[in-house]
Amino acid sequence: MPRLNHTELDRRPALGAGLSLVLAAACWGIGTVVSKQAVVEIAPLTLLPIQLASSVVFLLVLTRWRGEPLPSGREARLLGRLGLLNPGLAYALSLLGLTGITASLAVLLWAGEPILILVLAAAILGDRIGPAIVLPSIAAIGGLTVVVLDPAASGSAVGSGTSAMSPARSPSMFASGLGFASICSSAPTNPLSRRHS
Repeated sequence: MPRLNHTELDRRPALGAGLSLVLAAACWGIGTVVSKQAVVEIAPLTLLPIQLASSVVFLLVLTRWRGEPLPSGREARLLGRLGLLNPGLAYALSLLGLTGITASLAVLLWAGEPILILVLAAAILGDRIGPAIVLPSIAAIGGLTVVVLDPAASGSAVGSGTSAMSPARSPSMFASGLGFASICSSAPTNPLSRRHS
């Protein structure tokens, strides 16, 4: 059996972490599409506790299986407060927004979350953000703005043939606003959890 050198051994955790992130993105994408279909048949605020309860049960079983202790005391209280923002409020607003926009537009709106996290990380944690990050982030915001103002670009029929401010567009714009509000609720949890870790 060939011997692995230290470089190859060091790559294994990185590959595992990368694979985990890819799988997380896949789960997020599939979950958004399934949620879009689900809100057609189930009220968003009824669907939310079902989704959250399923997640809690799954994570509890996984935690017990791995033999990891559950948080307690100050840590549990902090995580509980963060949980009110994300997934609590963030998912509630996201599901409400999905009733009026396509899954593809919802995902594009969520693409703005990392940019908001950058801003909050700089403000809360003092992270230094250089031009190499700022300039592409501005370009990304511009692209997201173009898509939000023209939902037909993401496959939505709501915006076809209407101006950005027409009455026919108002349900879609309101739903997009809910989607953006859900991002604003979710983004602070990342830098806040890092601050208290």
